[in-house]
Formats: sequence, C-alpha cells, structure tokens
Amino acid sequence: MPTTPEELWRRSPALVTIGVTFVALLMTSFAMFPDPFIRHDDFPALLADPDGYYIKTLDEGRWLSYIWHLRAFVMPSWLAFALYQLCWAIFTGAAALNACGPNARPIYPIAVALFIMVAPPAAMISVWFNTLLPGLAVVAVYALLVLRHGARKMRPWLLVFVPAH
Repeated sequence: MPTTPEELWRRSPALVTIGVTFVALLMTSFAMFPDPFIRHDDFPALLADPDGYYIKTLDEGRWLSYIWHLRAFVMPSWLAFALYQLCWAIFTGAAALNACGPNARPIYPIAVALFIMVAPPAAMISVWFNTLLPGLAVVAVYALLVLRHGARKMRPWLLVFVPAH
C-alpha cells in the first residue's frame, strides 16, 4: 500500500490525476449534488422517456442518447449528476496525462486537468447531464484507452468512437 504521495503517483498517476480532478469537481459543484437543477428538455432523460426525446433524435441524430432514454430504470438525478462529473473527471485527467506525457512531474498533469475541467463550454453543457451522460461516458472510455494504449494505436478506433458518441 502506497504511503506517500510520491509512491501513489508512481503507482498510478491516472488514478491520482482523476481523483484530484473529481474532488475539485465535487468542491466546485457541491450545491448541485443533493438536488441538481434539471433543464426542461433534460427531463425525458431523467425519467427514461424516449417519446419526449424522439424528435431530437430525428432532427439532430442523437442516437446514443435516444438508446439511453430506452433504459428500463430511472436513476436519481443526484446519481446521474455524480456519474456525469466522474466521466468528466476521467476525461480531463486522461487528456491531461496524455498531453503532459508519462514522465511529467505530478503538478503539471493535475494543473492541466483542472484547467480543462473549468472550460466554459463544458460548464455550459453540463446542465444537461442526464442526456449527455452516455456520450460523455464514451469519450471518457476513449480517453482511458488512449492513455493505456497510446494515441497512435487508438487513432483508427476513432472510426468507432466518434459515430458512437
């Protein structure tokens, strides 16, 4: 068991970076966790109601989100918000580690992840967390795969992940 931050970083820089980013997200959006604000067009995703979302699928081609609306269970909004934030932390942490390289000092990928975390476009769309959760999960999985296998090896997989998103 790692006992110092340095040992923990050597053992798993991804876990440290993602963990720090997730804690920062929890701290910056702590007021939303108990009862997240839901936009009117995010209710079909919250309630797993595909009829309320079908028109967006036809008009905008959001097929993954439509499939998400077909699920047989309804998730509490706080859980959906927490999962959305976790997926965002995974993406930002993995992207920062990919950008900084495997031998970077810990402060650099953590700082880059925190800068990505507060990107204004990401903050603006995060209010539709119920609808965007499956797409962000796909992006987070791809970021982790790039971190594990390298950008060159994962580049052809964009042909799968981009349409899936």
